[in-house]
Amino acid sequence: MIASTARVCDGLLFTICIRAALMWLEQHRDAVNAMNVFPVPDGDTGTNMWHTLESAAAAIQQLDTRHIGQVSDALARGALRGARGNSGTILSMLLRGFADGLNGVEVMDAEGFLRACQSAVNYAYETVRAVMPPVEGTILTVAYAAAEAIARHTDLDLYDLYALFVREARQALMTTPDLLPVLRQAGVVDSGGYGLVLILEGVLRFLDGEPLRQADLAGLPALTILSAPEQSEEYGYDVQFLMIGDNLPLEQIRRDISAMGWSPLVDGDGSLIKVHVHVENPAVPLDYAVRLGAQLDDVVVENMQRQALAYQNRSRSQELTVIEGVGVVAVAAGEGLRQVMLEYGADEVIAGGQTMNPPVADFVAAARRIRYRNVIFLPNNRNLILTAEQAAALLPDQQVHVVQTKSIPQGMAALLAYLDVREQPVVNMLERMTSAVHVVTTLEVTTASRDVAQSGIQKGEWLGLKNGTPVAHGADLASVTLALLADAEADQHELLTVFVGSELADEQADALRAQMAKQYPHLTIEWLNGGQPLYPLLMSLE
Repeated sequence: MIASTARVCDGLLFTICIRAALMWLEQHRDAVNAMNVFPVPDGDTGTNMWHTLESAAAAIQQLDTRHIGQVSDALARGALRGARGNSGTILSMLLRGFADGLNGVEVMDAEGFLRACQSAVNYAYETVRAVMPPVEGTILTVAYAAAEAIARHTDLDLYDLYALFVREARQALMTTPDLLPVLRQAGVVDSGGYGLVLILEGVLRFLDGEPLRQADLAGLPALTILSAPEQSEEYGYDVQFLMIGDNLPLEQIRRDISAMGWSPLVDGDGSLIKVHVHVENPAVPLDYAVRLGAQLDDVVVENMQRQALAYQNRSRSQELTVIEGVGVVAVAAGEGLRQVMLEYGADEVIAGGQTMNPPVADFVAAARRIRYRNVIFLPNNRNLILTAEQAAALLPDQQVHVVQTKSIPQGMAALLAYLDVREQPVVNMLERMTSAVHVVTTLEVTTASRDVAQSGIQKGEWLGLKNGTPVAHGADLASVTLALLADAEADQHELLTVFVGSELADEQADALRAQMAKQYPHLTIEWLNGGQPLYPLLMSLE
């Protein structure tokens, strides 16, 4: 885990973080593409943003400097050269503004990050505003909301500030359908905003030592596609190109390109300008650039009407026929836990948990497989609640309800409550399941991943957690487990369910079983093979 040492960031660490972001976006670009709200929003957003970031990453890969100001400047120029589509072009603007905020900075700290984020947002808004009014509910909104939120937290160090930035960006993404009616109508969040969140998440996963490779993203949702116009003139052509020259008149070019068509974006400087515009005749902006004396490079012309028809045909082939009823999708790591959840009534169990957070697409695919009109998600991890909520927004054909279970024991309690009321109306199910979550005490035993000076915890020690909070630690597993049970007042409860993890040896489990039975003779203790990694003991106290 790099997070504990990532209190400042130089050009080398910044370069590695960009590669991590690119890798994570690559894993999810099909999911971003699937969220395109129009039949054709400049092609596929996920692919466009990936091309933009890939060009940016390539521009800094071989730099022989650790000066973050110089690296971020090269990154922004690479992004400008490779920018694709509206979202890719705006991403390049954000990177240019971020680099401007780090001009002359050798090593970025928390204060530098705050300054760079504000610069990124200001530059992107001003550049877009120069050619058209910025649209809220897009990638711009996500970036602005996250930057504004962290501006109030000047007391945090760089890592904690960045982690907060990512959380705020995720939250802002979920509000995009409230700001842009077309998103709400289609039942999606903004695809460009989603791409930005994935880029940010890729960096955070790298810093936290989490994997950057995931399972394939098959089973993506069919979205509610808005009707395509019958006449091709209503879509026209998407034209993108670079203008290269000396003393190119940027402001004049912005005005002229804006007058030629719609969705214009023009950014750059006197020597390199990126142009993006939708027009009925692609020859018009290209001829204009040549007559202005600029050299053209990286010219892209796409027939958006043809893309629209292909997009609609693909969507129709993925339409989901739902069946009446209620299904439950839960998350668990370990074959034993999976089997127990299936026995307790879950229809689908997604593999995942701590350090193995499944993507939105896994939730969507599971819900579509069960096909029920009503679907209940049990994330069973505090880090997956927002993921489940995001997935819900991608399932317009199904009514999705997220019970905010933060642990495996809470998920098990919710499932048991579900079994008791599965013939009742959905509202009754949700009420009972939610109530059950709050009467369970979650106890976990794992090993400390790092030192915590203020509490005396040392890396590698056994660590006992009650509802996510450390309450016991030490070198002996049995002592820590018994101290954890004592802190939770186990003798005041009736039932303790113990899920044994894959890393606990049989002899250790047998010894613990005997000690716990001796210590709590009146407590019913049920032992089950969970098979979960990282947590030798998961316990539910009721």
